[in-house]
Amino acid sequence: MDLSDLGELIADAAPLLGKLLPIPGAGIAGELIAAKFGTKNDPDAIAAAIKADPNAAMKLAEIESNNQVAIEGQLIAAETARILAVNATMSKEIESEDWFVKRARPFLLWSIGVSVILEIITGALVIWTSASIGDFVLLCQAMAIPQATAAAVCGVYMKQRSNDKALAAGHAPGSGLLGAVMDKFARS
Repeated sequence: MDLSDLGELIADAAPLLGKLLPIPGAGIAGELIAAKFGTKNDPDAIAAAIKADPNAAMKLAEIESNNQVAIEGQLIAAETARILAVNATMSKEIESEDWFVKRARPFLLWSIGVSVILEIITGALVIWTSASIGDFVLLCQAMAIPQATAAAVCGVYMKQRSNDKALAAGHAPGSGLLGAVMDKFARS
């Protein structure tokens, strides 16, 4: 069992404690729980002690209540560290000397936006000139595949670029929303 799983186990009885537990460097949470349940500060040992104790929910709520200020302080510190890491990553990207690296994402986004705007203008012209609406529908169908492809490429590029920036800033990249969902199903 890892700290994320243990956090989920604890979250029903002590939501702040469950949220703090999986955060790197939040040793206070594990130490408090281990001390209360008389076990070593190990996720498997803590989980076994919680599952074996019929009063676990009350004990966890008591830990959270008695240490709420410290727990909230740790959560604030963790969020502050996360924001600082994001800002450092963004600064690294801005400082990049490579023109393509700095401007590729905005260029892709602008290109997709311009193609959609041109499609809208074309539609307005078709309606204004009373031309065949069927031709406009065919145009939209023809543009849908290239626009969808460009949007998909842009999404993949953005995710990979974000991973590259995270690695350059010195921390592991996140798995993103889809990765988190897949991880959740894999653990079930």
